[in-house]
Amino acid sequence: VAGTDGGSRLGCQPCRPGCATCEDDTPCLIQEDQVLRAAVLSCQACCMLAIFLSMLVSYHFRRSKRIRTSGIILLETILFGSLLLYFPVFIMYFKPSIFRCIILRWVRMLGFAIVYGTITLKLYR
Repeated sequence: VAGTDGGSRLGCQPCRPGCATCEDDTPCLIQEDQVLRAAVLSCQACCMLAIFLSMLVSYHFRRSKRIRTSGIILLETILFGSLLLYFPVFIMYFKPSIFRCIILRWVRMLGFAIVYGTITLKLYR
């Protein structure tokens, strides 16, 4: 929130009239937009579903010449890593806790390492 002197001081502002989340005269720090959160979560779920369906399709056509030459194991590994990269949005959707913070870092690291490690391995193969 910009200050009255034109600077960029951050500060708490009082609650707006009619705020449903305020309990007393303390200022609002955050107001969640549930519709936006649900829209982002559903978009991520659709992308995860598309990746999972891609995994099923590539496994179904694993005897195809094109899939066989590209390497079904490497292809499935890349898709699994990219599936892991979509999970942080689901983890951040819920209230923060120590377990969620730890699992968030691990999912990001594992997804990144699996995807880009497999792509690098595939390039040098």
